[in-house]
Amino acid sequence: TWSGGVTNGVSFVPAGTTTYTVTGTASGCTNTATRVITVNPLPTVTANATSTTLCAGQSVTLTGGGATSYSWSGGVTNGLAFIPTTTGTYTVTGTLSGCTNSTSTTISVNAPVNVGVSQVGNILTSSSLTATYQWVDCNSAFAIIPGAILQDYSPLINGSYAVIINEAGCIDTSACYLVLTTGVTLIDEINLEVYPNPSNGTLFFSLGNSASAKIEIYNSLGQLIISKEVTNNQNQIDLFNQENGMYMLKITVGEMVKTKGIVLAN
Repeated sequence: TWSGGVTNGVSFVPAGTTTYTVTGTASGCTNTATRVITVNPLPTVTANATSTTLCAGQSVTLTGGGATSYSWSGGVTNGLAFIPTTTGTYTVTGTLSGCTNSTSTTISVNAPVNVGVSQVGNILTSSSLTATYQWVDCNSAFAIIPGAILQDYSPLINGSYAVIINEAGCIDTSACYLVLTTGVTLIDEINLEVYPNPSNGTLFFSLGNSASAKIEIYNSLGQLIISKEVTNNQNQIDLFNQENGMYMLKITVGEMVKTKGIVLAN
């Protein structure tokens, strides 16, 4: 028989370190022996994160505490930074003196910042509805434009502009948008066609009833790269020495002005 209510041969869970005494009987004779069972406390494991709320694309480092070795769920390595793509809960198991315990932490990942911009003439509008805005001048090393902090922006001069979006502390910058319509009246009645679009390097112009047209081509930074007069007899402009990408055409026929975007993919 065993002390402490222990049944011989039956497993049990000791509450703490205890000395157990067993009394054995054989041929009417008895004797006793003792055994100390040491119960180590479970480690108090902690799950630590450099940040529990992230912007899309940001990294986080998870480290365990309160033990000597750690293993994480989700393929995470203790103390090694990684970039989570979605909100998730990570569990760490810590081991100390052969005993293990676990805990978890949740890492929240915000949605990517909406950096979309729509353009109608010289009016630029951010697609983000829940943000703070700061418009910048792409042609001046993304210099801040004082007072340009609304969702809409109408540049006072032709150029290339972008908006810095701050959504709940997550910040990103839109692409640059070329504005060529300030100071002129856009006319959609110019009977002129530009083809092909996308272009492999050569643009052709069909002038319709117009004898000639002035063509100005701007790159994505708002820089004028070509200015040329075209006629029905000389209706071709070559862009073979330009980089692939988006370009803006400013077409002037008399007092009428029209803009058109083209894509170069040679």
